[in-house]
Amino acid sequence: MSNFVNKLYQKNTIIYKVILFLVTTVAIVYLFPKGGQFKYDFSNSQLWKYDNLYAPFDFAIQKSAGEIKAEKAQIVANSKLYFTADNALVVGVKDAFTKRIAALMVNDSLALQEKNMFQEIGLRTIEKVYEYGFLEAVIQDKLSDKDVLVSFFF
Repeated sequence: MSNFVNKLYQKNTIIYKVILFLVTTVAIVYLFPKGGQFKYDFSNSQLWKYDNLYAPFDFAIQKSAGEIKAEKAQIVANSKLYFTADNALVVGVKDAFTKRIAALMVNDSLALQEKNMFQEIGLRTIEKVYEYGFLEAVIQDKLSDKDVLVSFFF
């Protein structure tokens, strides 16, 4: 027995190192996660079921001012234009026109037939203009190209 204890004392540094290695290995295996956890579940040919996917960190995309300006111009040139048709606006324009004609009729020296004829012509003109739609001057410079596709929603 004394011989065994003497050998144990002689080899204690090796035994200590082996035990320390085993404890460290067990601790590493136990503490590290088993696998990467991705908090979103997705499949091919299915819609994205979650809100936006944002990176957990910020990153900069280095571009010069000229590159940004060129990209903006390309986006404007290639984008489709969409407009909403407002049918209630036609009624408002007709009402405003009728009120202005009624104000003219009180103070004007035209005959009643001529006044009614002007009112009819004005209402037909409004109908014709709003039959295809009316764009404000701000938008018309964007539509100078005849190949531009314009979509209207009614």
